[in-house]
Order: sequence, then C-alpha cells, then structure tokens
Amino acid sequence: MSLILMLLQFQKNFYQSKEANMRTKILIYALPLLMVCFVVYGFSVIDDPRNDSPNSSSSSSLIFDGKFSQRGNPVTQYDTIPQAGFPYPKLYNWTYVTSLTGAPTGTVGAIQVNGKYLLNKWNTTIGNYLYRWNNDGTGGGPGTFSDSVTYYGQIRDLTIAPDGSGNNFLWGGRATTTLVKMDLNGNFVAQYVHTGVAYRAIAWDPNRKGFWHANFTGNIECRDTLGNLVANIVNATSDSIAGKYGLGFDTTSNPGTAYLWVWNQGTRLSITNTNPNGGDEIIRYTLSGSTGTLSGRWVIYRPAVSEGIAGGAEVQQITATDGTTTTALIVNHQNLAVVAYDLSNPIPLPANDVGAASIGRPAAVEGQGSIFNPTAQVTNYGSNTQTFNVTMTINPGGYISTKTVTSLTSLSTTTVTFDPYTASSTGSFTAKAYSQLGTDTNPNNDTTTKAFSVQNFNYGTSGGFSFSNSFPGSGAPSQPDYCWKDTAGSISLCVNSVNANTGIFTGSLDDGYWAVRLPAGKQIRLGGVAYDSFFVGTNGVVGFSRQAGLTSFSPAFNSTNRPTLYSLWMDMNLTANANYPTNRVSYKINGYQLVITYSRIPEYLPIGTGDYVTYQVVIDLADPGYSADSRFLVQYNYDETGSDFRGFYLSDGLNAHIIGIQSATGGVNTYYRGAYPVSPAGIMFNGTSSVAVQFGPNANRLNASCDATSLTLTASLEAITPDAPPSSNSSDTITVLLRAATAPYEIVDAAAGILDASGSATLNFTKVNLGSSYYIVVKHRNSIETWSANPVSFTADASYDFTSSAGQAYGSNQVIVGGDASCYGGDVNQDGFVDASDGSAVDNDAFNFVSGYVPTDVNNDGFVDATDGSYVENNAFNFVGVIRP
Repeated sequence: MSLILMLLQFQKNFYQSKEANMRTKILIYALPLLMVCFVVYGFSVIDDPRNDSPNSSSSSSLIFDGKFSQRGNPVTQYDTIPQAGFPYPKLYNWTYVTSLTGAPTGTVGAIQVNGKYLLNKWNTTIGNYLYRWNNDGTGGGPGTFSDSVTYYGQIRDLTIAPDGSGNNFLWGGRATTTLVKMDLNGNFVAQYVHTGVAYRAIAWDPNRKGFWHANFTGNIECRDTLGNLVANIVNATSDSIAGKYGLGFDTTSNPGTAYLWVWNQGTRLSITNTNPNGGDEIIRYTLSGSTGTLSGRWVIYRPAVSEGIAGGAEVQQITATDGTTTTALIVNHQNLAVVAYDLSNPIPLPANDVGAASIGRPAAVEGQGSIFNPTAQVTNYGSNTQTFNVTMTINPGGYISTKTVTSLTSLSTTTVTFDPYTASSTGSFTAKAYSQLGTDTNPNNDTTTKAFSVQNFNYGTSGGFSFSNSFPGSGAPSQPDYCWKDTAGSISLCVNSVNANTGIFTGSLDDGYWAVRLPAGKQIRLGGVAYDSFFVGTNGVVGFSRQAGLTSFSPAFNSTNRPTLYSLWMDMNLTANANYPTNRVSYKINGYQLVITYSRIPEYLPIGTGDYVTYQVVIDLADPGYSADSRFLVQYNYDETGSDFRGFYLSDGLNAHIIGIQSATGGVNTYYRGAYPVSPAGIMFNGTSSVAVQFGPNANRLNASCDATSLTLTASLEAITPDAPPSSNSSDTITVLLRAATAPYEIVDAAAGILDASGSATLNFTKVNLGSSYYIVVKHRNSIETWSANPVSFTADASYDFTSSAGQAYGSNQVIVGGDASCYGGDVNQDGFVDASDGSAVDNDAFNFVSGYVPTDVNNDGFVDATDGSYVENNAFNFVGVIRP
C-alpha cells in the first residue's frame, strides 16, 4: 500500500466499522511517520471488513460519496509478539505485504488447500482476487508464488469440508445469513440461507457434522447446512470477545480433546494498557457435547504502533520440507502476514517465573493536580504458585511503593494497586514496575516501563495564544463562564438538513462552508491581521479568509487550513438523515459579539440515533482602531449533545478531531485538544456538565461572563394555586426554562423557585443575553408544561403574567380557575399528556392510601384520593396536552 493511500485513508477511521449496532472500542495511535506528514494529510485511515452490513447480501463500498469510511480500523500492520507465557512456538511468520502481487488491502485468507496457501480478498471494491502460494516455504509455510484468480468474492473466513459426496469444498460467508459453498478454486457451487445467522468467522466440525460460525458479536454456534442448531457456545461476547474474525476446529493437537480456536480482535482496554500498540487475541474453547468452555486466552501484541486487524483463521495439518507433520493454528493479520503456531509441541512452563506484565495507571497523559493510585498487572508464567513483592517507581520525583502479591497460581494475572501518587507538576515521566522473586529463572520479563506526561488540561500558553476553560480549579489567571448565548434573531445557515443560505455556500452539506461579511466597521483580528468576513464550515471550522481547506474533513495539526478557529474540526455531516431530523447552524451579531451556533450536528456516518453534538462559537469583534487580537470562545453543550456522542467522548471513542486556532502565517498555533492520540487533552465535557474554553492573546482576559436577570413570574397551577379547596398547601416548586425563540428552541437557561399562594415566583437567570427574547416555559411535577404565547424580551428585571388570560400561554393552553388562567394539572407521569396512564397511577395510589409529597397528589393536600382523580379525569376527557411551537 502506498504511503499516500495510507495518509488519505487514516483520517476517516477510529474504532469500529459502521457495522449495524456495534462499535468496538479500540484506541487509535498515530504512526510517527504519519505525524511527520500531518502538515499535508492529517489524520487518515483505511477501511476494514467491519465496514459492511451484517445482514446484507453484499458488502458496503469502501468509499461513500467520494470519502473513505471513517468507521473502520486502519490496516497497516507489523510483526507480532505473543504475550509472555504463550505456550505455542511459531512455525512461520510469512509477511506477504512485501511480496503480494497487487495491493494487499483486504486480504484475509488463512488456509491451505491441495498444497497451496489461499489468500482471498473480502471487498469487491478491491477486487475478487484469490492468491495462491506453494507451501514450500519455511516451516511448511507459503514459499513460491503459484497464481492468482478471481473467485466468488467477499468471503471473510474460509474453511474446508466435504458435502457427503466424498469431495472437499471451500465454505465461507459474507457476514450475512448465507453459507456459501465453493469449489477449491473459489467458484460458486451452492448457498444456504439461514434466518438470524451471520456467517463471518467459520470452521468445519466433522464430529458434529456442522459449521461453527460467528459474527463479531453474539454467540458462537454450530449449524448443519439445513440451518439446524447443533451446538452453541453461550455468552461468547463476554469479556470483550466481540471481534471474532476467524475460527479453527482442532482434535489433533491434544488427542481425545476437541478445541475451537477463535481469532479475535483485541478490544479490551487492558491490552492497550499492556502495550500501547495494541494486539489481537488467540482464544481457545474446549468443546464438550453441545457447548464449550473457555480454556485459554492469549494476546498477540504488536511491537510497533499499529491499528491491527485480525483476518481469517484455520487449524490444519502442516508438513514441512523435512517431512515433519504438526497441527498448526494459522491466522491472518489482515494486509500484512500469515502466521502459524505449532499446537502439537507446546513449550513446557518453567517452575518459577513471574513478571510485571503491564502498567495500567498512570495513563499516557495525566492531568496536573490529579491524585491516583498507580496500578500494574503481574503474571505468574511458571507452574508453581508464588508469593512475591512488586515495586512501582515514578521518576523524576522519586515516587516508590512496594506491595506483596500472595499465592498467585500458575498462569494467573492480578492487578497490584500502589500507594497514591500526586501529579503535581507538568512534564515527562517514566513509571517502572518490577517483580522480586528470589527463585525466578527468567529475569527478562520482570520489569515493565511506561512513559507518560502530565499536562494542565484546563489552562496553557503556547503558539502565541493562551487558553483557559470553565473547569473549577484550573490554576489559570482568568477563566470564562459557561453560558449559552441566545440564538433569538439569529440567521439560519442550515435548518434540519436544508441549506437556508445557498447563495453564500460552497461545497456540500457534508463538506462545505458559508461565507459571511461582517457589518461595516467591525472586524475579527487574528495574528495581527484584521478580517472583514468569516466562513462557517460544516465540519466545525470557522475561517477568516476563503481557502480550499475550509471544506476539509481531515483534521490536522499544523494544517494549511488557516487562518481558522478549529471549534471542533471533525468529520460531520448535515446531509439529510432520517435518524437525525433536527439540526441547525446559525449566526448572529450581537453588538460586538459574533455568535455561531452548531445545534445537534451529526457525525459523518453516525452510529445510533444520538451521535450528534451541540456547541457554540462566540468571537469578540473589534473596530478598526482596536489593535489587539480578538478573543475566541467555544462552548460545548452537554445537555443538547446526544448520548451516543457523549459516550464515545467519555470512553475516548470519538473519531479524529481537533480544537485549537491558527493564524494565517502559523504564528498563532495553539491547540486545546487533539485526537488521536489524545494530546493535548482539553476537556469538552466535565463529567455530566457543559464546558466553555476561551482562546486569546492575554491570559488575564480569558474571562467571558454571563449577563444576569431576575424574572418575576405570575402563574397559577389548576389544582394548587389559587388556594382551591380542599388544598391545604397552596405553594409548590416549579422549574422555569428559557428556550430560544427559534427552532430547535434550545434550552438557554433554567431556574427553580417556589410559586407561592398568591401565584408569584421570583427566578434568577445567569445565562441570558439582555435585550433578547425567549419563550418562558413553566414545568411542574404533575402539571402540563406551559409555554408563553410568544418569546419575551428580557431586561435586568423582567416580568411575565400567565394568569391575566388563557392567551398568555402558547395556544391558549390554560384553564380558568377562580378568574385566573392556570396551568392544567394531572400530568402525573410528565409525558406531556393527561390520559388514562395518569389516572391509573392516581387510582392505584388512592386505593393504597398513599400520602405525602408524591406526583399523584395532584392538589398537593398531602393525600392521594378521589379529588386528585377528578382533575385527571376531567383533563383526560378534554384531551389536554402540551402545546408548543
């Protein structure tokens, strides 16, 4: 594969393909070579077999709308290293990437047929090629090239089996419900469709007369060609066995015992903790009757940075050139190598051998000021049970802690937790863990080290600018407040995947930008240069001059895409998607502030229905006489960001992205967050809350703040205020939301207060933009959510009276009680309607004599009874529900 192809493709991938309903979590680490080349190409990747549908008759294309899919894992590979204690010696390691005719991309075969090794490609966009090599190489492995032919195509894993005629055939699947039968040249013979099954990894079991098969997730099952379930390994997805690429059946390595071997993409975080280059797994099940039990699990690590992808697997008898025959597990490291392990001659364990296998904590990057317990995994590689000490050191700094491991049995691993460590200063550090067993016969595996850095995630100065976020205790001389700016009166650029300003647009809603000129006399200054325009990109870049990089979906450090604020440079997509019907990009100029809002923007090829993000850019504008650079604020809205996106972020599972700023000359090149790897590691969300980050030339002026206002609200709750008999408690807590005046009506702020017996409440808001208008929304624990009739203009002291008439509510959605317009009561379950479900809840609680402060006590008198039920019954009869814009 060419370097250019590698570079172009790396940007589109992170963890998992767009395989329906799954996304394995494997951290991506940038190749040093790629980092050198980031100036031009940025993050890029190559597709893998998981970029296809699990229940489709054909695989997805490698390219979507001219772009490489971002959901697969890169495939460039290196040699492999079994973890310490792996008992099976290597017969051969044939690196075909340097000798394969044509590009090796998508090559997954690992099977020998009639004295030839077959390497098949899985993706039609690469070509339905079947390569054949003679088995005259080292250890009975591939040697001289035989030929290449086209075959049926798209098969993920191959096995060889008879069909009852006495002849052998090749069998496999396309990750679909179809089992495919081919002749030994790969030509189609027959197919068998089995509902609810996914044939991806496959192995023939002559004992059970069926095919073991599996998809990435789900159980490993054995079925005959009629689809009858013969055997089943239940819970095969437990402990992250969720990347199953290849299977191999084995009864010859240990006569009298049947094994099923699984070639699994390593998705456990512990694998990366052990070796940041990652690894794949060889897993062994011992078969008995109609099921199997896990009896062995080993990691095959990578000695260099890589995004390893497991290919096919098979267990076969191999005869070397000297005539020696052995049982071999053959595995394909897709696009790189075929490796065979000798299952017949395992290496005996030493009696006394322990070692420090890996360091879990510290992580690669730790936050300054954090206090944590370092951890290390230690393994007993020998046959004897052992008790021994393990020591952790961290330098510079002189940290040292020793703990005792007691009675660790053979081939067992345990995690050792050391004394707390404080990351008090920034810089580069080295952690070292080492075991101390006096009788250890193999000191080579006693010690493991891990380099890590300590960074201030919340404040820093570099590349001509400083940044500071709203996270408490950042140590910054100044820091901004998080306050969502009002979007009322803003100009829509895109609404619900419809381009609202085509006349100023370049590109597509997937990769494009809008060009907008500032009002006369207002400028944006960056790097000492004044700009009179701004360019809003669909991929989270806000530029200040027109240039080709504004359409780029490939985030890169030191990019030529400048002068630009990378508010969240990430491959996003505003093209219509049924799962993401609501989104908006807008801007407004409010005095000397430019506010650009990205609301509910989905990722390119989003996963699930919650893979969208909401954030806002606030830029201080300057007049011609103002020489200082502008300040640039970006706010990441946790509440308006989808749960899938937040989950990926919190688990370091987002696709490649950058947050930072660059001037035209590159003199300002300040970065707050970059991934992947995550460095620097500025936060977008603080656990469960939103975060603001501000960039500027002066570290003492990164202090964006929020306007405050007090709202005097007059309202009435139908069953509570005014004090209508038999209520004995005429006041209650309400929550008031301020929502944007235009779709999608984002929540700008919220406040809770007591609505007293007179129907009055005072609420204080701190995130409004004075002079702007908002819908006032009243929420109460068992009343219908009620919106103001129109957006209300806010000053420092605002007021609004819902009670003067029903028309004060949107859609006149109120009822008159004692002369006052009141919010309807009875929405006990807060689903937006008063209906039978609310009545059922009240009836049940009344029957059980429930009392106290409960939602079913509609009139707030402390008891649930027929009076509460009457409110629900009346409003349900009249089909009362929420009415909103």
